[in-house]
Amino acid sequence: MTALDQLLDYWDQHGRIGLLALRCMREISVHPRTPLELAAMLNENPGAVHRALQTLTVYWDAQKQVVCLPEYHWLQRRRRPKPGKGYRYFLTNKGRSVIDQTHTLQPQ
Repeated sequence: MTALDQLLDYWDQHGRIGLLALRCMREISVHPRTPLELAAMLNENPGAVHRALQTLTVYWDAQKQVVCLPEYHWLQRRRRPKPGKGYRYFLTNKGRSVIDQTHTLQPQ
């Protein structure tokens, strides 16, 4: 089963991976980006972009006091170098394989 098949299976069962998350993933495949850069590029609300990115990354849920692990960990969040505020998102190896297997997600 290819990574694309896994994505479509997951989408059928859970429906949690939205089109905005896939659009963000496509842009991140070109160059690591911050949520604000993605929001500006995609002409979306920064809050919506942040929620979409959370479906593909590991994050800390402060209310529940637990680390939330997505079923498919396709993006990785790293602190930005200087000034050190905020995060940049990168593709994981699994995320890169999804992009490589799908011609529709590859940026033009």
